[in-house]
Amino acid sequence: MGRIRVVIAGSGGRMGKVLLECVAQADDLVLHAALEHTGSPLLCNVVAEGVKITADMDAALKGADVLIDFTSPDATRELLGECVGHKKGMVIGKGGRTIKALGQTARARIEALIGRPVFLDLHVKVLPKWRRDAAALKRLGYTT
Repeated sequence: MGRIRVVIAGSGGRMGKVLLECVAQADDLVLHAALEHTGSPLLCNVVAEGVKITADMDAALKGADVLIDFTSPDATRELLGECVGHKKGMVIGKGGRTIKALGQTARARIEALIGRPVFLDLHVKVLPKWRRDAAALKRLGYTT
């Protein structure tokens, strides 16, 4: 099985820097791209051999396996749409706060659309050691 090609969104932040270091030390991961918002003073900074911080989402996701997101809820919504469009997996960080915000926004929009209260239940499935499980990787859409 090859190394998992990782994109880190929010790479210039505190957690983004930690993730860059973790990916650099992991035997089964390789940094594919590092993302920051348009206008960031960190754009074009080299964060790993052959990897500069970029704001170009299409280029970052092309050839990647997964995006790890440690940004804001608004940015996460945009990143989620891009990952779905590119058929890439996404890991959303910050202790699930972003998932909660996504659920609250979705519920409000659905209620506005249909004109009545709705119950929206979000589930997050945790699969321990999924990166080492060939069957899980295949089920999640990764080639082994």
